[in-house]
Amino acid sequence: KKKKKKIQFILSAMNKSLSVLNNHPHIWRARDQRQSETKFSLGFPRLDKALNGGVTSTGLVRISSLTGMGELSLFKQVICQHRTHKLVVFINPPGLLQSPWLENLGLKAQQVLVVKPSSEQESLWAAEQCLKSTACHCVVLWSNAVNQKEARRLQV
Repeated sequence: KKKKKKIQFILSAMNKSLSVLNNHPHIWRARDQRQSETKFSLGFPRLDKALNGGVTSTGLVRISSLTGMGELSLFKQVICQHRTHKLVVFINPPGLLQSPWLENLGLKAQQVLVVKPSSEQESLWAAEQCLKSTACHCVVLWSNAVNQKEARRLQV
């Protein structure tokens, strides 16, 4: 009987913690997007529908996945939307970006910049500078070190 009460207490505490977390204003939820927001379609109808029309066209989109498992393919339409004289910047990619693959996406070599910084801090700095620049259409950053403060700095 004592063990049963302890389990109920733990479950109650977990539900309370999840409720607080779920209602936190800094947690982005696709279902809470305003319909008037400009969005990029990912080209996957079911996913776009689940995201209320796609991903936001401004700000920071954070993806958690195994590295090198097709995350670029997921954002192919966003990355490849042609912007005259604009760069697509890849910061700290986990592997080599092959020219034939980029060309197959429709990207010209002169539109692509690959940055391989020596530290996470330099990666974040490079991303911030690229996002502040009017020369970049899209910045893709591979990082495990983006905390809340850095995320705000990247939402320029």
